[in-house]
Amino acid sequence: MAALVDGLPALDGTGRSPADRRILRLKLFDRLHNMRTIGHVDPAKRIARSRETLEILVPTARVLGLGLVERDDG
Repeated sequence: MAALVDGLPALDGTGRSPADRRILRLKLFDRLHNMRTIGHVDPAKRIARSRETLEILVPTARVLGLGLVERDDG
């Protein structure tokens, strides 16, 4: 498990996907949690994170077959 967590930074800002889909899934579930608690974040950062989520992570969830994450209402 520690190796998967160590792989998370590889996703941030590189534009490349790691070969290990488990890392992508961890990133998606981490972002889902972050979006559920985003009310405590600065408004400008909320907009940026929301845009990134919709443009990058939601399509990734679709590709991985994680529709539950894609359409989660909290």
